[in-house]
Amino acid sequence: MQANLTKVIVNAIEEFSKQHMGKTPTNFVFFRDGVSDAQRDQVLKSEVSQFEEAIKHIYMNRAATLPEITVIIVNKRISQRFFMVEPRSGKILNPPSGCIIDKDLVSATNTSGQFDFYMSTVKIN
Repeated sequence: MQANLTKVIVNAIEEFSKQHMGKTPTNFVFFRDGVSDAQRDQVLKSEVSQFEEAIKHIYMNRAATLPEITVIIVNKRISQRFFMVEPRSGKILNPPSGCIIDKDLVSATNTSGQFDFYMSTVKIN
């Protein structure tokens, strides 16, 4: 799969370029779902490096700077549980759908450029 990932990304960038009069993307957002905490470093080292390799292959002589890459890793099964207190009644409730927790419980001061956040969702059948 590893060699194929680089090839697939190169092909996708070339197809984008064909559809946009020779222009290439200036930013990439890489979504990765189904990654456990134990696999996180492996994904960042292996898959993201292949993404970077594909970008270098395409952009080497086309652009003065390489595009930015944003990696979003989705973890669905977490052990953290979040609750909120309803202001009027004082009842403890689940947070509303779309609630984002991005401060106080997560570290935004790491040196690796990584940023964690939690977002509540609703399961739709």
